[in-house]
Amino acid sequence: MTEVLHLSILCMNIKERQLDFVMRMRLDFSGVVKDFVAGGQLSQVLTIHPGENTNLKEKKYDKTSSLMVRLLRIVLPGGEIEVLASSLEDENQYKHEIFKELYFESWKIKTYYDELKNKLKIEEFSGYSNQSIL
Repeated sequence: MTEVLHLSILCMNIKERQLDFVMRMRLDFSGVVKDFVAGGQLSQVLTIHPGENTNLKEKKYDKTSSLMVRLLRIVLPGGEIEVLASSLEDENQYKHEIFKELYFESWKIKTYYDELKNKLKIEEFSGYSNQSIL
């Protein structure tokens, strides 16, 4: 349950900035995710709350705050299951089918980021001149 509470803080921070999110969840992330996978639903909207021991100093919300999160089951071509969590909870406006495409599109970004970070070692570059920055 602790993982869900940490997720709630991350999601609330994103929503505080008036942004929406879609993120992949490990199938063993928490009991909530395990129950969702075992239940066989394609989509489920849940309410999450900050935990009892969560530090909320300097936040615009408190321990009584809640956030709606939608869990989505995505079946990949090989039959594997992925679970996504999203702030896009309206099942009529955001049909389940768009999330599979969105998930695949996100891999282009993740692959590019991996290339910058791990292959080009971009985090190891440093400098102060215009030439080193460009």
